[in-house]
Amino acid sequence: MKFVNLILILSAMLLLDAYRRPHNFTEEHSPKYICNAYDNDREEDPNTITVVSYNIEKGKNISEAIELISCNSTLVSADVFLLQEMDEAGTRTIADALGLNYIYFPINSNYSKTKDFGSSILTRDSIIGEQKLILPHGQSHNNRHRAITFAKIMVNCNEVLLGSAHLSTVFMPAKKRKEQVLAMANFLNESSNSHLTSIVGGDFNALRNDYRKYILNAMGNVGYHASTQGLGSTHAGIIPFVKPEFDMIFARNLDLTDKGKVVDNIVSDHYPIWAKFELTN
Repeated sequence: MKFVNLILILSAMLLLDAYRRPHNFTEEHSPKYICNAYDNDREEDPNTITVVSYNIEKGKNISEAIELISCNSTLVSADVFLLQEMDEAGTRTIADALGLNYIYFPINSNYSKTKDFGSSILTRDSIIGEQKLILPHGQSHNNRHRAITFAKIMVNCNEVLLGSAHLSTVFMPAKKRKEQVLAMANFLNESSNSHLTSIVGGDFNALRNDYRKYILNAMGNVGYHASTQGLGSTHAGIIPFVKPEFDMIFARNLDLTDKGKVVDNIVSDHYPIWAKFELTN
């Protein structure tokens, strides 16, 4: 009976959302928000890079997210944060609290155009390049588009490509969702040479195992290793018996030394995950 009620609630939410169509920002380079105000010292450990991926639900609970990060020694000392479901104010607030530079590309705003929605990258290194990859197709019920925010940084004389991804939910047909994955993989394959160090992470909305395997194969085909595979559920979830590994981090030309997640059911419906790498010279 509880499962039936859950389906009815989700159906009602879907119907309501159908009348709340967002405004999509389909320009490749705008709106854009960037800050390179911080010059951080990497002398202690210049050959390592720790990356956190975190979907902060609808950009809410920013103060609580900062507290969660600040109270965890791995998170607070991370070099890169890949954040999803963010707006510019939330991105800036977290970046300033941690003393990090940032790039943020919104892909759309909500139906009332009062809050932006997109992915951001925070980094202790200067951002030397940035790009927004608009993924094909909008959600079937409200035409909400998704995008990946990319940035380039320099780490100990090594150029590193970063990507913060947020793919569509199960409300989009499987064929179209796979086309989003291919668009991401093709972009990575065509826009950077195979020797470039690269990290892509985010919320891939991989609810089903077969779709997750499709993502792993597509990324593997262009040289990316699933660095956080095996962490288990990364989502608090409200669907009984479903423990999805929505969030993942992929890397190319890096040696993974450690990985983990921080289980928290208060700040967001997603858990922050992290991976630590050594540069391969």
